[in-house]
Amino acid sequence: FGWDPERIKRLKEIDKEVVTKGVSNTIEELIPLPSDDSKRTMITYKVPLRDKQQNIIGILGISFDITDRKNMEERLRAAKIIEKIQGEKIDGMRILGASIAHELRTPLLAINNAAQGVHNYLPVLIEGYQLAKEAKLPVKPIQSALISILSDMTSLIQGEANAANMIINMLLMNIQ
Repeated sequence: FGWDPERIKRLKEIDKEVVTKGVSNTIEELIPLPSDDSKRTMITYKVPLRDKQQNIIGILGISFDITDRKNMEERLRAAKIIEKIQGEKIDGMRILGASIAHELRTPLLAINNAAQGVHNYLPVLIEGYQLAKEAKLPVKPIQSALISILSDMTSLIQGEANAANMIINMLLMNIQ
C-alpha cells in the first residue's frame, strides 16, 4: 500500500498553510484500504496547535470515517431522484388522463344528446306515422315491435353513455 505522490504533496501544502497562516482546514477524501481494496471516505480537521504564548508549535489533526454517512447521503439523493421521476410520471398520467377523458366525453355527449333528441321526438314521429297510415297515405310499413325497440334503445344508449362517463370519472379519481 503506497501513498499517491500528488496526495502527499497536497497534504503537505495544507499542513504548511495551517502552520504559516494559522488557519484551520477541513479535508474530505476517499482513502483506499490496502486490506480489501475498498475505499473509505474520511474527513480530517486540521488546526494550528499553539503554546501558552499563542505561538504555533504544530498541527492537531482529527480524522473521522464518514463512509456510512456519505453512502446514506447518496442513497437519499438517489431516492429523491426516483421520487421526482415518479412524481413526474404521475403528473404525466394526470395530464394524459384528462386529455383522454376530454376526448372520450365529447363523443359521449354527442351520443347522449342524439339519443335524447330521438327519445323526445320519437313519440311525435310515431304519432305522425299512425296518422299517415290511418289516412291511407303511402308510408313504408314499420313493425310495432321495431317501434318498441326504438323507444327502449334511446334509454339504453343514454344509460351506456352515462355509465361510460362514470367510468371515466372513477379512472380520473384513481390518478389524482
